[in-house]
Amino acid sequence: MSAVLFNEEIAAHYENWYETRKGKRYDRIEKSLLARALEDLQPDTLLEVGCGTGHFTHFFAKRGWTVTGIDIALPMIERARVQGVSPVFYVVADAAQLPFKNNSFEVVVLVATLEILENPVGALTEAFRVARRGLVIGFLNKWSFLALYRKIRSLFRKDLFSGATFYSGRDVAYLLHLAAQQRGKVIEAEKVFSSWIKAGRYGLLGTFGVVGVTICSMPLEYHPR
Repeated sequence: MSAVLFNEEIAAHYENWYETRKGKRYDRIEKSLLARALEDLQPDTLLEVGCGTGHFTHFFAKRGWTVTGIDIALPMIERARVQGVSPVFYVVADAAQLPFKNNSFEVVVLVATLEILENPVGALTEAFRVARRGLVIGFLNKWSFLALYRKIRSLFRKDLFSGATFYSGRDVAYLLHLAAQQRGKVIEAEKVFSSWIKAGRYGLLGTFGVVGVTICSMPLEYHPR
């Protein structure tokens, strides 16, 4: 479940930011990093959790993925259906209770969604349950100037980020490994990308970061001789 509630007014203006000069620049960066995280995978089925108005959902569809988008906010889903230019299947659902069978999708993606979830580990555990091959998490780096600005602004003015929790690359990786362990899955490989510079394995200094993990196809119970 989301810690931030999205009404019709927010949904109607959600895309406006991407039309600003700064929004267009960040949009190019975010999509570039997400594409890099997915480049080793042949386009197949993809689930976007917290798809909002479908901004990134349509990006994935245009790159050849068969995409399903879920969001708990009906106004966002309705806006996504109206604005959609690519065939995408939308479902109103809770990230912590996905209405899909185990291993239903090749990849599960969350973009700027972890920040607004009340139970991020629960959502990631569900994502591991329905993912066959991997997870990709796009997030606003808590050490960035933008995250700091939004946190300070939310102290004085109620907005979308008033209930948000921002994460670092290390935080996201930790949550992914914790969720994988709870689901009984093994992470085979991990990739970390940043919009600016990477200081160490997880020390991202850019505004936007992406952590992608590949799930080991070998069952956890299997022990080779």
